[in-house]
Amino acid sequence: AAVPVRGEAIELYVSGLLESSPYPPQVTINGKPTEILYFAPGQINVLIPSAFPKHEAMAIQFTYLGRHSNAIT
Repeated sequence: AAVPVRGEAIELYVSGLLESSPYPPQVTINGKPTEILYFAPGQINVLIPSAFPKHEAMAIQFTYLGRHSNAIT
């Protein structure tokens, strides 16, 4: 599998997002907030921050309506 790099957009496939919700999820990579490019039930597209260290492992977590997901590595 390819390793995502700084400034690249990635798709996350998730469950638990409400259809037509006005409230966006919050996504962090290694505990730092990231920009949400798109979200819909089952999918969140985010941008890997340009300040993200090269070749560092990522722990991705999302929060939605006050509930936290497990970290994805």
